[in-house]
Amino acid sequence: MHEAALRVVPPRPIGAGRAGIHGDRAAGSPAPPSRTRPVSGYPSRVTKHSKFERQRRAAETTRVQEVERAWQGSIPAPIAAEFDAVVRAAKARGPRERQPDMAPGTMPRPPRPGHEPKPKKEEPSPRGRRS
Repeated sequence: MHEAALRVVPPRPIGAGRAGIHGDRAAGSPAPPSRTRPVSGYPSRVTKHSKFERQRRAAETTRVQEVERAWQGSIPAPIAAEFDAVVRAAKARGPRERQPDMAPGTMPRPPRPGHEPKPKKEEPSPRGRRS
């Protein structure tokens, strides 16, 4: 394998063309296409596992399935049916709703002294065009 194939190239900042950050592109033109292929919305920095590790994980998965089947076989039939019904009900219910960050009626913490938010401007000044 060549050394160039092993070289890791850091990602360029967004909007950086061949000529640098300001580049030779027009101000409103789109950025050049990314060189990394997105996978589920993320750049292609997916970890690659060795053949041995993939085989080990596959063997581990099959072993877990065998243990599950053996455990389910060791449980009496009525208890296994009840357990299966509970599992199906839980899957049908779906995930719980996210709890609110604060209890209702709780006052938010005030900002620290010197870190108050800037007051909002009343009305932005209209910008007229020269004719």
